[in-house]
Amino acid sequence: MKKVDIVYSGWLEAPNGASKFLSGLKCSADSFSDLNVDMNVISKGDYKAWSTNYNFGKVESKETLRTRIFSMAKRTTVGSLLLLYILYLKNHVYIVNKYKKENRVVDIVYFHEFFTCYAYLRRKKRGKEAILLSLHSSGDIWGMFFETFPLLNVVWLRPLFRYLERYTFSRIDRVGFVADYPRKKFGELYPEFPFDKTFFVYNGLETKPFIKKDRDIKSSIIQLVCVGTLCDRKNQMGILQALASLPNDLQKRYSLTLVGDGNVRNELENFSRKNIHTEVKFVGSVADVTSYLLTADVFILLSKDEGLPISILEAMRCSLPIISTQVAGIPEMIEDGKSGYLIPPDYQKLSLLLLDLLEKNVDLIEMGERSKKLFEQKFTKEKMILAYSKLFYSI
Repeated sequence: MKKVDIVYSGWLEAPNGASKFLSGLKCSADSFSDLNVDMNVISKGDYKAWSTNYNFGKVESKETLRTRIFSMAKRTTVGSLLLLYILYLKNHVYIVNKYKKENRVVDIVYFHEFFTCYAYLRRKKRGKEAILLSLHSSGDIWGMFFETFPLLNVVWLRPLFRYLERYTFSRIDRVGFVADYPRKKFGELYPEFPFDKTFFVYNGLETKPFIKKDRDIKSSIIQLVCVGTLCDRKNQMGILQALASLPNDLQKRYSLTLVGDGNVRNELENFSRKNIHTEVKFVGSVADVTSYLLTADVFILLSKDEGLPISILEAMRCSLPIISTQVAGIPEMIEDGKSGYLIPPDYQKLSLLLLDLLEKNVDLIEMGERSKKLFEQKFTKEKMILAYSKLFYSI
């Protein structure tokens, strides 16, 4: 039996894509065992009690002191470096040190975060175990990272990031991705890493018999829903700008529900109040998004950068047509014009599409059914588990 440890520095209970994905893997331990894989997910929750700052289902009306301090710190390079340590590196080192003390004997140690992998390599002499690293990105290691810390994308810090890349990639056995496009993009950006040592496995979700609400064909309102952290990368502002660009009477043909919380929430709320003449709901972070998906007509995600979003898979599973962007693995999730629409992360393009949906009276139910079929064909948990098991035995 292959023994595999997945080491993760975050909380599995957190409402983000990485935590949902790894929580799903942990819940699949029995299925992996049936395929002769002893798979364990080791996370922050194994060493610390879960203490949450997430107010599920609530949206605070005022900016917190913590958020204000972080926002101010990110305005300088030194402050950004300090935040990087406090929010990320400290956790990565903590988890690795705790894991190292256990002296576990396994065939594969598998990471889904770059810095956790780097910290492990720095603190543990290489044994017989194979080291795997998956990057949940568009193929650029630092793309999403610099979205969060833009002031760290400076010339004088580039040698540091280059060193981190070379150190890590020279000591690991495989680099993985959640879709084929990011894998190919990585090959272009990092040609020094052997392409035959890269792989991709689609994320997968458990199949559930959801009952989608019957769409009221007499209703003139199309209900849009977006699920994700409220941030510049997810580009919820682009959705609001697209709605605001429509004539007032056509804006009222749509409603929008934003599920999630984040550092641009206040900005989004203010823009919505001043510029949009239809219903926009901010519901905050929720433990289970299913009820919001089942009452929507269309799922929308205007991200500037992604890997293979779990939120889109959740929407596909609920028979929703998808409007999203032509970035990373997203085009592998949508049949343009059949199960949804692919556009650039440009609010003007989205505004034109929203006009088309109204003018052409698109059959959203049929598109949603096609979306669910694609989910069942490519993105089920069973397919993901089988693919990972084959990967582990190929090493």
